Amino acid sequence: MFRGNKCNLPLHQLYAKSVHVCKEVHERQRNTANHRIRNIMELRRSRKKQQTLSEDNTNFTLKCGMHPGFEMKSFCNSCLQIACADCLVLLHKGHRHESIPKAFTNYSKLLHDAVDHTRPLCSYAEHSIERMNEIAKRIYKKCDDIQAQIETFTRQYFEAVEVHRKTLLQQVHRARESKVEMILEQQLDLEKRNNESIQALRFAQELTENGSDVEVLSFLSVLLKRFEYCQQFKMPVDPK
Repeated sequence: MFRGNKCNLPLHQLYAKSVHVCKEVHERQRNTANHRIRNIMELRRSRKKQQTLSEDNTNFTLKCGMHPGFEMKSFCNSCLQIACADCLVLLHKGHRHESIPKAFTNYSKLLHDAVDHTRPLCSYAEHSIERMNEIAKRIYKKCDDIQAQIETFTRQYFEAVEVHRKTLLQQVHRARESKVEMILEQQLDLEKRNNESIQALRFAQELTENGSDVEVLSFLSVLLKRFEYCQQFKMPVDPK
């Protein structure tokens, strides 16, 4: 912090605070309540525009915006603010102060040192920003690469799943055909044996009812063989 900053505040905050206090005090006093208040830096910029390039800066004077007719000849070390004679009495009472030239000599080196110490920080910040940009670019590239790998893997996985699906469907189709074919073969065999058994039973019944003993005995061997064939029945196998 600057020397004499008893409030331990940054310069811009201290300056803004002191200006605000001065403005409030000025507006509360009856004899100054109607005065027009302007920013000192704006006044300085306005005056400098009116000066010629050849004019010596050491001869520049600044009138007090709150006390017309009084020049800003002093500098308050406590508030770090230029002031006129009335300002020292009313607004900076009891504060340490000194003349503008002496204050400039005392604080110019401090200001230059602050500038010199701040400039490398700007360079470091710019370098850091560039570095952060490069890191961000690498992050984007890495994430894009990983995303591409994920897309490739997912596509290949889906393709493999589709191939496996088709293979399973083909296996199911072949199993259905083979099992149904086996069922059909068993049905045909059962139908054939059933028809033959019915024919043998009818023939044997008619023979025994209407045929003579000789006729029955003459067909006995054939009928027994046919009945033996019909009795060779196997239960259908349930397909797994």
